[in-house]
Amino acid sequence: MGMVLARSRRDPGCPPPAGTRMRRLRRWRERVAFGCVLLGLAALPLALLLGWPALVLGLCMPAIFLAAGWLALRERRAGADLPAPPSSLSVVSRVAMDEAMLGFMQYRTATPPREELPRIAAELDAALAHARREGWSDPELLHAAPPPARDVAVRPARLGRRAYEQLAFASEYAPPAGAPGRERWLALEPNRTAHAALICRDPAAPWLLCLHGYRMGSPRSNFWLFDPDRIADPLNLNLATLSLPLHGPRQVGGRSGDRFLDGRVVDTVWAFAQSVWDARRLLGWLRRERGARRIGLYGVSLGSCVAGLLAGLDDELHGALLGLPLVDVPDVLWRHGPPELLADFEASGVTPERVRRLLAPVSPLRVKPRIPVERASLYAAAGDRIVPPEHALRLQRHWGGPELLWAHGGHLTFHQDPRFGAHEAASLRRIVA
Repeated sequence: MGMVLARSRRDPGCPPPAGTRMRRLRRWRERVAFGCVLLGLAALPLALLLGWPALVLGLCMPAIFLAAGWLALRERRAGADLPAPPSSLSVVSRVAMDEAMLGFMQYRTATPPREELPRIAAELDAALAHARREGWSDPELLHAAPPPARDVAVRPARLGRRAYEQLAFASEYAPPAGAPGRERWLALEPNRTAHAALICRDPAAPWLLCLHGYRMGSPRSNFWLFDPDRIADPLNLNLATLSLPLHGPRQVGGRSGDRFLDGRVVDTVWAFAQSVWDARRLLGWLRRERGARRIGLYGVSLGSCVAGLLAGLDDELHGALLGLPLVDVPDVLWRHGPPELLADFEASGVTPERVRRLLAPVSPLRVKPRIPVERASLYAAAGDRIVPPEHALRLQRHWGGPELLWAHGGHLTFHQDPRFGAHEAASLRRIVA
């Protein structure tokens, strides 16, 4: 999961946010890592065209790439009680992959134009006032229990050799009456239909509801992250993957996930609230139509935030495994946002404190888990550059100390830690046992 905001001009009279110099250095390092990947891939063709100087430059790229990863690994937040991952070549290269991805996202992430800032700021004011007045700053009120999904269309589908069922049903989610941005949200037509993919091996077997990361959401990407060969078949589990709002077949922008985490903070509230709503409707349908009695949750990155909310709202969930957990969206926004645009936001009144207050009811830290701690498990990447690893510590403390694996790697490469497979398998056995 990552959110990177586009560049913007800033009023010279507006002071930059705190930590501006560190943010700028970090963003340059990310661009260098991304540039190393591009030049490394182009080294041979450039050498054929330009001769040995291009070849020498290409051979230097791995060293610079690794240096970016090493510098990123050394960057620690003050006071963060985090384990120090080994500075081995393999770990440094994994962390550098996160840096390169963030560099890539600086050029590819769509964000609101600067002219939208007054509207975003006005909606933030109105939403905070509406939440106080109507009470939906309380997660229990914002996330009211929905009815099970109705009129679910089920059709057979296939991805390679894997047969599965593709589900579609009307979401029927609507933001609270009178809330700012409600009509705009309801006008996002593709997002009004929820989609899920099921693999049902044995109707009497436990189910696992899987919630994907940012920019994913298609059956192909979901079954890559939650590989049935790895997590369902060995444990005889039935698998359900839900496409989160604005992702996969529900996308409304140029890329899956556009508008979910792009700086339009009121839309982010509705995106999370609809994620929880759709997941609870799917859970209700599985229990009513498929006879599901034991259902566990598995969320990764963005999906772990939704899973953490569900764990505090649904009394019948059996257990949960959360990977690379995200619990504080404003923290990620202000970590990755370019200093110029953050200054524009803060000058408009869109400050991290006010955004955190608005997003509080969609944070797992605001709901008490209803799952026993012995059937909860976490993993995080000690070198994660996209979701700060201290998010996992905060969730672990909030949940009463469930098992937490610190994988040696980054957000994109956590699974390369040889200990990961055993931890994931043991956690899944425990949460559906």
